[in-house]
Amino acid sequence: MVKYCNEPFEQVGIYPGGTVASCLCAGWHTFDADMGNILTTPLAEIYQNENFEKFRDSIFDQSFKYCLKDQCSKLWNLEEIDNFDNINRPTLPIWLNIQIDRNCNLKCGSCRYEVEWEKPANKEAERILNRLIDDYQNFDQPVTIQCDGSGDVFASTAWKNFFMRDDLPKCFQFNITTNGNLVTKNLDLLRKIKDQIFSVCISFDAATPETYKLIRGGKFQTLIDGVKAMQDMDIYRVNTSFVTQQKNHMEVMQHYEMCKELNINYSGLSRIDRWIHMTDPWWEENNLDGNPLVNYKYLVESLKYIQPDPKFGLCGGLLSLIDEYDRNNGQIPLRNRTFEIKSI
Repeated sequence: MVKYCNEPFEQVGIYPGGTVASCLCAGWHTFDADMGNILTTPLAEIYQNENFEKFRDSIFDQSFKYCLKDQCSKLWNLEEIDNFDNINRPTLPIWLNIQIDRNCNLKCGSCRYEVEWEKPANKEAERILNRLIDDYQNFDQPVTIQCDGSGDVFASTAWKNFFMRDDLPKCFQFNITTNGNLVTKNLDLLRKIKDQIFSVCISFDAATPETYKLIRGGKFQTLIDGVKAMQDMDIYRVNTSFVTQQKNHMEVMQHYEMCKELNINYSGLSRIDRWIHMTDPWWEENNLDGNPLVNYKYLVESLKYIQPDPKFGLCGGLLSLIDEYDRNNGQIPLRNRTFEIKSI
């Protein structure tokens, strides 16, 4: 038996400037070789190049030497197979994590400090999306597109123009990530692409209106209204995400109970990471790394309670936090990694 991860064989991230990276998220590994650029090279060619194969070799040789256990949840429970003879190796990736347009109607401290929202379409984002339409027009396998991790698709003219096109490849199924504040204003768009929606994930990051306004600055009830409106139009895979930080860690269980009450399809909980825009004072106040403002006993007990539920998932960072707490008698060590959006 060998341990297997499908991500380097099936998934890629696409970032500003057209940069392509292996796996669903570039922050889950340390492999930083140039994988290619979708604006200059066909994606099928990028996907079969030498650097992609080098990354896949770390699965074949069972070293997983580029993978980060404190980021990727899959490393905690890798699939075991007899051999690599029959693994799926499509000619194009079948899951794309696209982070190309920072247009957003909110300014959440975990992401940015200023609103970045312009009505004209982001031309670079349009070029990338147009390339995807061309590359996948006749592809014969389902392709899930995670859109958009950099901003909000409903604040992006480029994304909205893309969704309204009549020549969207039939293989596309969309996993839409949104802050939820513009969902009820875009129900017509959702109806147009409903048959190609795999899921819609709303970033809650809170379980009360007060904490939501503190963290995200929007209206909590608007999120609830958006969830119910999508469920009413038979979009059943309505998911939530919860980036766990100091300001909301005492609401983890409330979020869990809220999701049950709203009949949420799935909720992913993650540990806040430090991105390059975060100042030292902001990070010291909000992080989960040895922070005296965090009740780790409550947080870990809440996460352990939630963990067995198949409709909830913990990221590698939270699984690492539980492990660190148990191994170090309740002490959580500091982490020193800072992340940056990949670009050319």
